Amino acid sequence: ALMRQLEAAELPIDMGVGWEMAYARKLHFLADTDKATELTKGLTWSPVARPFNRHLRHPPSFPFETGRGIWMAKEFQLPAKWKGKELVLHPGAIYGGDALIWFNDEPLGRRWQWPDGNIVVPGRLVRWGDKNRLLFLFQPRPKSHQVWTAAPVYSADLERRAELTAELPNHGRIQVVQKGGARLLGGEPISDVRSLAFSPDGRRLASGYHRSAIKFWDTETGKELWRTGSRSLAVISLDFSPDGKMLASGSEDARINLWDAATGNYLRTLDGHSSEVLSLAFSPDGRRLASASFDKTVKVWDTDSGRELFSIGGHAGPVNAVAYSADGRTLASGIDDSRIAIWDAGSGKRLRTLEGQPGEVTSLAFSPDGKRLASGSREGIPALWNPSSGSKLASLQGHGNFEVLGVAFSPDSQRLVCLGGGIARFYSSDTGSDLKHSQPVRTFSRKHALTFAGLHTRAHGYESYPVGLFIDESCEEVGMNFACYEGKWDKLPEFDELEPVRTGTVKHFDDKHLQDIMLRYRVITDEGRVRIDIRPSGLKLTGFLKVKQAGDYEFGLRSGDGSRLYVDSKLVIDHDGPKNHEQAKQEKRGSVHLEPGVHPIMVTYFHTAPQRSLFVAFPREFVRDLTVPEMEEKHAFARAHSLTEDSEKGKRILMDLQRDRWPLDDLTYARLADMLQSMHRRTGRSEADIIAALETIRQWERQHPMLLMSPQFLIGKIEAYVGARDYPRAFALADRVGKLELTDSQRRHFLMRQVKWNVRAGNMDAARESYQRLKNFAPTSTATAEAREAIKQAVLKKFESK
Repeated sequence: ALMRQLEAAELPIDMGVGWEMAYARKLHFLADTDKATELTKGLTWSPVARPFNRHLRHPPSFPFETGRGIWMAKEFQLPAKWKGKELVLHPGAIYGGDALIWFNDEPLGRRWQWPDGNIVVPGRLVRWGDKNRLLFLFQPRPKSHQVWTAAPVYSADLERRAELTAELPNHGRIQVVQKGGARLLGGEPISDVRSLAFSPDGRRLASGYHRSAIKFWDTETGKELWRTGSRSLAVISLDFSPDGKMLASGSEDARINLWDAATGNYLRTLDGHSSEVLSLAFSPDGRRLASASFDKTVKVWDTDSGRELFSIGGHAGPVNAVAYSADGRTLASGIDDSRIAIWDAGSGKRLRTLEGQPGEVTSLAFSPDGKRLASGSREGIPALWNPSSGSKLASLQGHGNFEVLGVAFSPDSQRLVCLGGGIARFYSSDTGSDLKHSQPVRTFSRKHALTFAGLHTRAHGYESYPVGLFIDESCEEVGMNFACYEGKWDKLPEFDELEPVRTGTVKHFDDKHLQDIMLRYRVITDEGRVRIDIRPSGLKLTGFLKVKQAGDYEFGLRSGDGSRLYVDSKLVIDHDGPKNHEQAKQEKRGSVHLEPGVHPIMVTYFHTAPQRSLFVAFPREFVRDLTVPEMEEKHAFARAHSLTEDSEKGKRILMDLQRDRWPLDDLTYARLADMLQSMHRRTGRSEADIIAALETIRQWERQHPMLLMSPQFLIGKIEAYVGARDYPRAFALADRVGKLELTDSQRRHFLMRQVKWNVRAGNMDAARESYQRLKNFAPTSTATAEAREAIKQAVLKKFESK
């Protein structure tokens, strides 16, 4: 029922066009609650065209100037009568910067709060029957966003280091490095792991994730001890209490949660910040917790009650780091690009200011004996300070211009380690001299220079095709009919009086597909080689436009020789052919008034020169760019329909997406067959193999949506799920495959594999049921014998173990 409602609903807003852009006057350090009214006063706005150029997979990029960033805004009218209580907008994927969002100048938060690509606007902010304004600000990210992946961390004794290591593009694992070697934990997309923290004894490790999860690991065995949802958004900061019994997590939605470190049980939430919690620090007795936030404050909390004790302001920007002294009497935090403040930990009063910090503070640590304070900076120059006097003891060299992600002292306070630039460099805490004990460290971070790459990410292979253009008047099948004519003319002939030598349909209207349908010679040379020669010919394209709203619609035509475009039998564009190369690049345009309904359209073209070209530009109202989120939505609809009685509708959705790329050509099919064979052979895969297999399947699905209806492909997908021990998804997909129309050979193979999957999952009753169905269907087949042998071996193995 929900699917029918969604399919019947028409979006009132086209989020692809009508945007305006303005450069920000400065870099704004804004919290999620800041309003936009004062920030945008006096800005100069300019329209942003969203081109439908066949050569562009993405709209043009807008670079940040001197780190200021850009504003993007879109105004639109909403109908007066609307039954919904909220508005859901779908601007598509957005890249670049720290993206804040406002609606009618009221804050909605940050872009990552809507991971599905949809922005939900509360009904109280919507002006029904009036103009509304959606506003984005893109600017360089603070620390929590610049380092999208977790920064490496050291244990308190400096004997262990946790970091991320890449095994495949965008995938990796947590690696714990110690004297005995390295141990790998889990297997996650690299960008998902956002924070790491060792327990005080170094034997346990907590990891926070982009999708609101926390996992707890035994660093000795590599075993996962527990996991939990964080009750909030991405976990970007973690810290253990000194006794190791409590874990604090800070999130992108400004919340702090406390957890029982032994069981993972949720204890309480500390609510008070208005933006991301970038850093956490327990007091030495564990009774207090200090938190630093993007909202320019440091807050101190009572960990027993969850009550906020006091808040420390006076920071010029986001507070990236906060640290307690060893005696618990003082706190340290960075104020701006050149100063660090020492605060009274009991009252929040400023005690002294440390001047001369070389750049924005990214990390802080007090030495265990309390005599030193170490600071890391974004500019790559860590420093040593005397926290009692406020004097600077040394600037530490060796990290170049790389951001120093972390600083930590040894238990005896004699050594300091600084993490940055892909190395962990050790220094003497007394003299600041380099101890020459540097170690390679794996880090994954994004550059400070960022680019806004547009509001839509187009789906690969589906750019710029007209969805308002159809083969016949019923408007069921998208495309145009074509007819090719052989001959050489000085001007466009009357094609209706000629006999075509080739006819068919074309789905895409880019240069590649139009070139493919035109005539060409196939010549066998004396050396036996095949040569394709262009031959003079003509082309006629016919179809029907489906128009929803009355208006004046503009078309474009560009061709190497003569071409014409007719709508409703009216000549809209007469392109008599370019006189030179420069004219061939120019596009002739023409407009026609169209009323709602179906209108016939025709394009004619001829060429005599070896270099042929034809490009038809349809109005934006008729052209639809499929974005990646839209592709995923259509895939979801197709999957859902395939599970109901209306599976044919799911197939039609996928065929519409697939266009002329289905069925697969021989070469692509051979590659697919090799991949599926590999799935069947590699039953005892490693975790890395399983990750690779699942990623390969996802790539094939994105490129060839119709594979979601292919039994062979789906069986290969089940094999990958079984290899990953994801049995619920494997058997749910197996139920779906069982409902598809299968050939006898496919059904025998499927039932045999189903027996083996159940055996591997330990579901012997289900394995015997599948075997019985296979035996009734094909009692003497080799598949039945293979399934019987699999059950036999499983039973023997069970008895041997007893």
